[in-house]
Amino acid sequence: MSMDKITRRTDDERRQFCLRKGIDPSQHCCLDMAWFISSPVEWDGQPPNPVIQWISSWNEYRIEISHSGTTAIRISYCPWCGTRLPAPKADLWFETLYKLGYGDPGNDDIPEEFQTDRWWRTQRA
Repeated sequence: MSMDKITRRTDDERRQFCLRKGIDPSQHCCLDMAWFISSPVEWDGQPPNPVIQWISSWNEYRIEISHSGTTAIRISYCPWCGTRLPAPKADLWFETLYKLGYGDPGNDDIPEEFQTDRWWRTQRA
């Protein structure tokens, strides 16, 4: 597809797209990060295009890499604005679920709130 067929999205269009996908741009370091974790559509007819993975339950950002299949590596800085990203919460996720009595949180049927960012966003400090 030639570059002249790409529809440029305004910031407001990108923000609204993110919100429709359940990604609140104000909860990420920049609009570009929110846009690219929400599987943006750069031109009409394009399938979703996940550039960055965000594992909401762990607050972990990853970039997919090719390695005889698909895998991803965690990133520490935003590729667009350079902001240091928050420390992932994977260890805290496992610790919290173990304390709640789950023997294998990765395979157990865990509460729905632990499948999203809700559990850590509502924790009291």
